[in-house]
Amino acid sequence: MTIHLRAASPRASTVNHEERTVEAIISTGAPVQRGGFVERLDLTGADLSRLTGAPVLDAHRSASTRDQLGVVEAAELRPEGLWVRMRFRSNDAARAVLSDIGDGTLRGLSIGYSVAEWQDGREGAQRTRTAKRWMPLEVSIVPVPADAGAHFRNGESQMPENENAVLTRAEANAEIRSIATTAGLTRDWADAQIDAEATPESAREAAFAAMRQRSAETTTRTTRAEITVDHTDPAVIATRAGEALFARSHPEHELSAPARQFAHMAFTDLARDCLRRAGIASSGLSSDTILTRAMHTTSDFPLILGDAVNREMRGAYAAAPSGIR
Repeated sequence: MTIHLRAASPRASTVNHEERTVEAIISTGAPVQRGGFVERLDLTGADLSRLTGAPVLDAHRSASTRDQLGVVEAAELRPEGLWVRMRFRSNDAARAVLSDIGDGTLRGLSIGYSVAEWQDGREGAQRTRTAKRWMPLEVSIVPVPADAGAHFRNGESQMPENENAVLTRAEANAEIRSIATTAGLTRDWADAQIDAEATPESAREAAFAAMRQRSAETTTRTTRAEITVDHTDPAVIATRAGEALFARSHPEHELSAPARQFAHMAFTDLARDCLRRAGIASSGLSSDTILTRAMHTTSDFPLILGDAVNREMRGAYAAAPSGIR
């Protein structure tokens, strides 16, 4: 059996060079491996109030106006993911990027966002964090996207019919298994799609529906397990990093073994590390911007500062003489 398809092209046919616009799917909510956990975005919980009008950046850089390539003109949630229409600036640098998108040599997309509510869980031994309520703040053109499903759109009509473009059943099955892996679905799910002789397009729609249903479920069946120490827990990290921060101003303090991994980190390094664990990009940002974002997002940085301050206060109380004595 063979499946006849319309010719596929890496070029984004929605590029309009006169209007300097292009359409894209900037997120499918696919799972992304972070440091110590798998992160997912619940697309149904996205607050799009600040996405229209948000900047389009060059690889998440925002140090100057030169880093802004354009602006998001429109945004909405569609079955295939989070859709936007971007308008690029009229300067040479932005036009060059749009030209590369049009000829297919730039394809990567990423988003920057803040999270108002996390839902922590586990899948076997793997820790998971799902952003239940979150707000996209910027769109970036990147060389390596975290979400493999993010792409510049080819429009509704696709490309002209090409009778020579043929996809065998084996190739279709391989594509369906790839879709299942990207969406974090089981092999049984992929086998069911293959047994039903689904096309990759219908399997992709079914995978998106399954991801939405999984995010909406409030109860999960899990295997009972006792965890004595979770080294990725924010409270554990705050205690160890807070001790390391305290020791930088108190050389006489003997660091515990778990805290030594943070001993080399300066104040800004700790803030950047917290943003990384929270899934917030910090490359290209100034030190002041990194510290501001670390203090006003859902990162662990305020917890670390609180631990260091508490150690300082406990030391002061211990040193004060007793008035009663």
